[in-house]
Amino acid sequence: MHGIQNSHGRLLIQKKKIWEQVQPHLGTDDSCIAALGMHTMRTTDGVVVCRSLKNARIS
Repeated sequence: MHGIQNSHGRLLIQKKKIWEQVQPHLGTDDSCIAALGMHTMRTTDGVVVCRSLKNARIS
């Protein structure tokens, strides 16, 4: 929230647009495994994969 002060008198920084920073780094590899940059995306069930989108962007 731009312009609102916290208890230390500093201005709180307006929330950054996280999606616009992260999205360009999301994609799949040759094995259809989803990744953020060079980091494989995982859940408690295992690696995140798709069936047919090799080297694709995630949007």
